[in-house]
Formats: sequence, C-alpha cells, structure tokens
Amino acid sequence: MTGDLAVTHHRGVDDDQVFKALADPTRRLLLDQLFARDGRTLTELESRLDMTRFGVAKHLRVLEDGGLVVSRKVGRTRLHYLNPVPIRELYERWITKYTGPRASALLELKRHLEAGQGPGVHQVFVRATPERVWAALAPWRGGDPVEADPPRRLVSAGLTWDIEPGPAGTCQLTLTTDVPAGGHGWTFALCELKTLVETGAPMSAP
Repeated sequence: MTGDLAVTHHRGVDDDQVFKALADPTRRLLLDQLFARDGRTLTELESRLDMTRFGVAKHLRVLEDGGLVVSRKVGRTRLHYLNPVPIRELYERWITKYTGPRASALLELKRHLEAGQGPGVHQVFVRATPERVWAALAPWRGGDPVEADPPRRLVSAGLTWDIEPGPAGTCQLTLTTDVPAGGHGWTFALCELKTLVETGAPMSAP
C-alpha cells in the first residue's frame, strides 16, 4: 500500500487519531477485552474496569473515532466490536518504514489483534465510488448471493458487505461476518481490497 493512500481510515480519520486512540492504557485494555470476546455491551466492558460508565463510554468514543471499535445496535442492545483494519493500515504506512519504540509497540499490538482473525465487524474507508467498490467484490458474490442490492449491500455465504457513500468520492466499506477467514484474515482481505480499488494493483503479502 503506498504511503499517500494509507493516511485515510475508517470514516476519514487520519493516523494521528489512531495513534491517539492507542496511546492510552485503558483504551488498549478495552481492545484486549474485545479481542478476547467480540461484541460486548458497555456494561460488560465497564465491569472489568475501575472506572465510571461515563468514563468507559468516553474511551470507547475515542476508539470509535479512530476506527478501532465499531458499534452495532441489536434490538435494544448496543454491541461493540473490534476493528483491526486501521492497525493494518498503520503497519503498512509506518512499521515497514521505521524502527523504534512506537513502531515496535504497534507491531506487537497488530500481531495480537490479528492472531485470531475471524467473526466480527471490520471497516475500512476507501477512496472510491460505491460502484467501483461493488465491482471489486465480484470474488465474494458467488453464483447465488442471498441478498444483492448493488452498489449498497451484498449478503453471501456468511458475509455481509455494506457500502456507504461518503464525501468527495469516498465510501465506507463494512464487512460483518460470522465465519473465520483463511490466509491472512479479514483485516488483510479488506486492506487488499482497498489497495486494489485505489491503486489498481494488489498489496504485497507480509
């Protein structure tokens, strides 16, 4: 992934917002909790911390602003999911170029978050139109998708892809899945798709 394409993440956030989200030990602990078991409520996350509900909610908001946590409302309950895609993008943008304490810490966290890539919610912000992203989803459409609403939504084989248009020719791609991924995992798959759409060339595997 080229450097100039890696600075925009989920909902248009930049690298500084992701670094800020990762800088606080409480927020890293929240990521650890979601890594251990994804899809937790605020009450569940609060129970593991010596902090008020309001304080935990503020930390979750910073993580959401950095694209590292995605929330979904299921009935009357709001669940929070880990989204490791920005970690992968930071890895491609920074860790492969630099060494030092910050790079080492990010690499360790990246490996930790991606070690068990499987079910969950994953998001990436793509600099392209919904139509171009939809066209790139061809390998996942298969012969008989459960639901297809081009270029907004695709449901097939345990995967749900939602494409939401954003400002200035961008869009947000959200993958919701209840099946584990092969290869490098869903984080790598979304980053590969993002790179392919934005540059026309696949990303080199690590």
